[in-house]
Amino acid sequence: MEKPPFTNRHYNTSGHAHELTYSCYRRSPYFNDPLACRLFLDSVRRAQIKFNFHLWAYIIMPNHVHLLIWPCDQEYDISKILQAINGAMSRRYSRLLRRINPSLHSTFFERDSKNHGFRFWQRGGGFDRNLFNDKAIYDSIRYIENNPVRAKIVQTTEQYNWSSAWHVLNPEKFRPKINRGSVPVRMVNRY
Repeated sequence: MEKPPFTNRHYNTSGHAHELTYSCYRRSPYFNDPLACRLFLDSVRRAQIKFNFHLWAYIIMPNHVHLLIWPCDQEYDISKILQAINGAMSRRYSRLLRRINPSLHSTFFERDSKNHGFRFWQRGGGFDRNLFNDKAIYDSIRYIENNPVRAKIVQTTEQYNWSSAWHVLNPEKFRPKINRGSVPVRMVNRY
């Protein structure tokens, strides 16, 4: 009997930050395509406007992403935020690939299940960890931004183009806004 896929639980607790991790389907390096990176960041930017959250850190690695967000509203639904980011990005990327590169588009289809549709993200909803103290939030930012250094892609966090560390130094209008000013006060002096 086949084991059901892991599904993530989300806790919508006011004042908590969310450390989010999502992998590409079968851990494929889909984010080696800069277009996929740009579409993902644009989806984060759009969701940021629609759902009123602060983005404290992000990294787009070749086969996964990490986000650290802080919903500003007392009541929110993290699942809707994630759907606005990941669902929108996947649909837009699928439409674009179908138009500009149909043969590449066909490689994104699930072949080993009852669902044969376009699949960008790994099943199961990723990982969502609620953070509520300064140290955990600071450690999360450092962990997220150091991913490409640990992977030996770059020597310093600021050298990696698809990260909040690079973005803080090189803001671009298509990228989401980094809200480091809302990070807990004791952390601000560490940047």
